[in-house]
Amino acid sequence: MNEVLEALVRAGTGNISRPLEGVRILELGRLFAAPFATQLLADMGADVIKVERPGHGDDFRHYAPRTVKTADGGECVESANYRSVNRNKRSITLDMASPEGQEIVRDLAAKSDIVVENFKVGSLAKYGLDYESLKRVKPDLIYVSVTGFGQEGPYSSRPGTDATFQAMSGIMDLTGEPQGMPQRIGFVVSDMLAGLYAANAMNMALRARDVLGAGGQHIDISLFDCSVSAIAAQAIEYFISGRVPTRMGSRAHGSAPSEIFRCADGLLQMQATADHQFQRLCETMELPDLLKDPRFSSRAERFHNVDALADVLNARFATGTVAQWYERLLSAQVMCAPVYSLDHTFDDPHVRHRGMRLELERDGVDEVALVANPIRFGGKPVKGYRAPPFLGQHTSQVLADELGLEGEEIESLKQKGVI
Repeated sequence: MNEVLEALVRAGTGNISRPLEGVRILELGRLFAAPFATQLLADMGADVIKVERPGHGDDFRHYAPRTVKTADGGECVESANYRSVNRNKRSITLDMASPEGQEIVRDLAAKSDIVVENFKVGSLAKYGLDYESLKRVKPDLIYVSVTGFGQEGPYSSRPGTDATFQAMSGIMDLTGEPQGMPQRIGFVVSDMLAGLYAANAMNMALRARDVLGAGGQHIDISLFDCSVSAIAAQAIEYFISGRVPTRMGSRAHGSAPSEIFRCADGLLQMQATADHQFQRLCETMELPDLLKDPRFSSRAERFHNVDALADVLNARFATGTVAQWYERLLSAQVMCAPVYSLDHTFDDPHVRHRGMRLELERDGVDEVALVANPIRFGGKPVKGYRAPPFLGQHTSQVLADELGLEGEEIESLKQKGVI
């Protein structure tokens, strides 16, 4: 067990809302998937040291940062993408192509529990920063590689982005209207899935090492693998039947009604697929004839006649507003929800009550709005958030406190362009 964590446990001072207090992660990551994984652990108390390129930093800092203005019309310091996956971390700048930079990475790895990287397969070996090299300085190191296609296989050297993996996994083909083109899900779902799997794998590897005595290991996370895993239900349907599932828009596979309906002033998502739910729906919407129609007598029949059913329901929904139908259907315990745009999402009283929007002051320089971690321990939300760091904000601190470098040594590294 990590020595700091062990001391906390012995003293009975461990914080259940920060269960990874005492765990250190060295992040050689950029863009989304790897930084998202480490942020999840940082939220739980892990000390994440993020290594960035001097003068430039993580590419996500500059990901269309000026397409969105601040509320007062000013320029953003860095992109929303960067802010979304880098809170609770310390940033240091380091030229890993230099011998001095490589030595610093090795020294920090020796003091870390986990190293996370998402470089092209094999590219860190030339710097002596791959798993085989770093485990020589830290035999029980947990080393996590997050790449597009994984560490081995015919596509392992190929580049790819979220859209690549949505396309190849089948996610894109399953998304969109039946008669339209395949659609990309509107956020980087492949990266998020990979980050979630990577965070889960790190926690399991820590337990395997610290509780079961399994030692360190190299964890291989592929965005493509994670994307394929997400469509398991549709894949198994294909395995069973031999039929390829098709796009259904907002409708559910295999049951109805479950889709978006157009009211007089907006859109409402509604699902009443079980027989007792469908009966409540018909009673609430004053459509008794639907209950007598053999085309809608069962879940299977309703699915086979979904277009006819949707025509009737859309005509009825058009006679009232979203708020009116939402209130009536909720009172009847029919599952439904207004289709929000983000301004409505974050104005919703339940979202506000749950504290899903964070407002963090950053070192007296600016304020940063973020989205909270949804995990709650014992009913209590995550506490102690720190805003995403400025580029290299903690370089001198980390080098001095963790590696014992003196001021003159740090200044020399700056002059050489190493940090």
